[in-house]
Amino acid sequence: MKSTVAWVVGAILAFFVLLVIYLPANQVIGRLQLPSNITIYGISGTLWQGKAQQVDINGLPVANLQWQVKPLALLMGRLSLVVKGGNIRDPQAISF
Repeated sequence: MKSTVAWVVGAILAFFVLLVIYLPANQVIGRLQLPSNITIYGISGTLWQGKAQQVDINGLPVANLQWQVKPLALLMGRLSLVVKGGNIRDPQAISF
């Protein structure tokens, strides 16, 4: 009986861990109330590593926005985020 309960608890814990790891970014960002000057199009990937086809901030479009969250920093209570956007080879586009 104890081993059955341990397996069930382990399976439930594994389910929730995998749910957080593979959480789709479009499900989370779609539910956030963003400021009226920010619009995001074409979200894909996970909350931890994903991309958006275009982000408009105050009417300025940024294409190909990519992000990656460092999970080890979260364990220390810090948010470490790598964000890349735009096309550096296009002089007319915003890039960073």
